[in-house]
Amino acid sequence: MRTAGPAGTPGPKFARCDRKDARLRFDQTAALTGLAETLMRRRAVKAERITENTLIRIAIDLLLAHAGDLVGSTEDELRASVTGKTVNEQPLTTERKGTGT
Repeated sequence: MRTAGPAGTPGPKFARCDRKDARLRFDQTAALTGLAETLMRRRAVKAERITENTLIRIAIDLLLAHAGDLVGSTEDELRASVTGKTVNEQPLTTERKGTGT
């Protein structure tokens, strides 16, 4: 497995990062895409793209910064321990509203 180079390595930021796949709920991907697009439009300095991966890396940094606050045995319990909220998920299906798939 390839290891990411140091932060000072030349080249695009994504090329300096390790790849890690994750399963996201449809509502998460839709909100993430919308947020990235909104932030791209609102940014004052156009030097760096803001993508879904950018936001995922920031979310991971935030989670790791609060690692000591994580308490629980399930995803909902862990989420609630750091956000105070739980998510009532519907059973996952391959069909998504409005897509016909």
